Amino acid sequence: VSNHGGRIKTRKGSTIKFLIKYKNFLKKYAKEIWIDGGFRTPQHYNIAEYYGASCVLVGRPFVSDVLKQLS
Repeated sequence: VSNHGGRIKTRKGSTIKFLIKYKNFLKKYAKEIWIDGGFRTPQHYNIAEYYGASCVLVGRPFVSDVLKQLS
């Protein structure tokens, strides 16, 4: 589940809201649910996992935070 900037264009929803709404449908067709978009804290990760995500991708926000801490 990823919005790839979709919210910027439409301002509708978030990946976590989509996961909450459609997790049961997705689980019928997928062994795992990976989610991406807007996860910046361990709490965000835990929430996504609680709602059914098998994997939480944290690319840019994670790298940005690490770089800020190093500077």
